[in-house]
Amino acid sequence: MSSRRRVLAGALGAATATLAGCVGSGRQGDDEPTDTEEKIHADLKLDGTALSSNFPMELVEVESGDRVVVIHWHGDDRHWHLQPLELPLDGSRSFRAVAVDRDRDEIPLGDDETYQLAVGRGEETSADLVDVEVVDDLVTIYGRSAGEGQLFVRIMQDGERVFLSPPIRTVVS
Repeated sequence: MSSRRRVLAGALGAATATLAGCVGSGRQGDDEPTDTEEKIHADLKLDGTALSSNFPMELVEVESGDRVVVIHWHGDDRHWHLQPLELPLDGSRSFRAVAVDRDRDEIPLGDDETYQLAVGRGEETSADLVDVEVVDDLVTIYGRSAGEGQLFVRIMQDGERVFLSPPIRTVVS
């Protein structure tokens, strides 16, 4: 098993154990159904791939390797754990976006991959709160003015959005 997979498996295991009280079914071991495609929520279906049904995506800080925010999925009730995403005013933080499939394998994100990553502000978030730069699976967010807002993570395929995250509450201070 590659070191990248071991780190990812460990992070997902820790997330599962840490967040077990939030899982509606109470399943703590194998949190992925192995039955038919019908059990896959429509919002988790990518073309030919399905995202994990419990923890489909996380942002990992590049500098420390720490998970900063993790999506927890309960069907129609989905949210990020560990938020708000805190950013320094007149500074930046860089993250690696990690999307995982139902087998807990990482889904490659990048310009030369099947799926691309996009991150943007919510409609009601001030345009001068943050600037976002995305290169393959790396996201750098610059805090431009003090305040709060929301960011969304999107997975794109051929210019079309195939996944939209719940909003990430974001604070610049």
